[in-house]
Amino acid sequence: MDFKLSPQEEAFRDGLRRWLEVNAPGDWAKVRSRFATREEQIAFLRDWQRRLYEAGYVGLHWPTEYGGRGATIMEQAIFYEELARARAPELPNVIGLDMGGTSCDIGLVKDGELLQTIKSSVGKWDIAIPMLDVNTISAGGGTIARVDGVGNLVLGPDSAGADPGPVCYGRGGQAPTVTD
Repeated sequence: MDFKLSPQEEAFRDGLRRWLEVNAPGDWAKVRSRFATREEQIAFLRDWQRRLYEAGYVGLHWPTEYGGRGATIMEQAIFYEELARARAPELPNVIGLDMGGTSCDIGLVKDGELLQTIKSSVGKWDIAIPMLDVNTISAGGGTIARVDGVGNLVLGPDSAGADPGPVCYGRGGQAPTVTD
């Protein structure tokens, strides 16, 4: 494998390094101890996330027409590598997403804390125990997509499964899926 950065990737890294040299607050492990209260720390982190957003580094993989940079996977990796190199703070508000073949799990980090709940259900049974607040939707990468009789896009409940899988796998899948 060739792990050399392309000229475009080097330019992205160099620009990000210059921006971080001016804007990063320093070693976050040391900076975080300066705050007297959790509220002060959260206000600081929200300001940090706002500055990253204004510079185009939040949602950098989003298309430019939606406020992102249209960054490649490699540019995203460079971004997180450079944040770590600069010892910059983490983002206080993020969406976590884990997409499998038949479902997609979504959880939130708000103000630096994982959202939690004590109420949920498993099948038809209600349960009450402390847990992360993760919601599952029935729309994983193998979920079949189709257009109904009036032109609406409908996802599922059918799935291509792992075999043959989505059309893009090239193993005989015939129906387009979320992955395709």
